Amino acid sequence: MNDNVPHRTTKVLEKDVDGELIIINAKTNELVSLSDSARAIWELIDDRRTVGDIVERLCTDYGVSPDDPVEDDEPPETEGEVLAARTGTVKEEVCSFLELLAEKGLVTFSGENKED
Repeated sequence: MNDNVPHRTTKVLEKDVDGELIIINAKTNELVSLSDSARAIWELIDDRRTVGDIVERLCTDYGVSPDDPVEDDEPPETEGEVLAARTGTVKEEVCSFLELLAEKGLVTFSGENKED
């Protein structure tokens, strides 16, 4: 997965509400709120960076190593689903989070149809 490039699907809307990022899948009307760590990953998805690039950038920004354990941040208070880091290394958490976004139809990876 390290060399894959994630792409936001075209049917995704996002809204910042008082510092909390809400993502809406316009195709399914599913609404999710992103924790701070999830938002940091989401904002690095730019159709150019590979998963490895995203991990490297997060590690640089936060002064950690890809194999360091992730400290779970406080999820925002919301009635909808919250996507947040769980437990594992930085690299594992980035991969896990991107896979979850793909399952929810919010991202695809290089070579996949961006419209699905």
